Amino acid sequence: MTSTRREFAEYINKWTRNMEQAITVRKFAEGIGSAAFIGIVIGIIIAHRPKKKTIEGLDNQTSNSTVTIEVQDLQKLIIERIE
Repeated sequence: MTSTRREFAEYINKWTRNMEQAITVRKFAEGIGSAAFIGIVIGIIIAHRPKKKTIEGLDNQTSNSTVTIEVQDLQKLIIERIE
């Protein structure tokens, strides 16, 4: 009779450990999901710009970079002609 009680107690202990592990994993997954959701929301709030401004910004970046390249090329040509 004592072996039956011991087996039952071991079964309950294993079941309890398994439930604790499952709860821990679930809480971890919930935390990761919550953090990801909050990060996405904050990113959208902070980084949101209207489409028109985004396109204008990209246009300005491309025009500035082409002007910079042209100026650098001209400087190289001038230096080559001087030498």
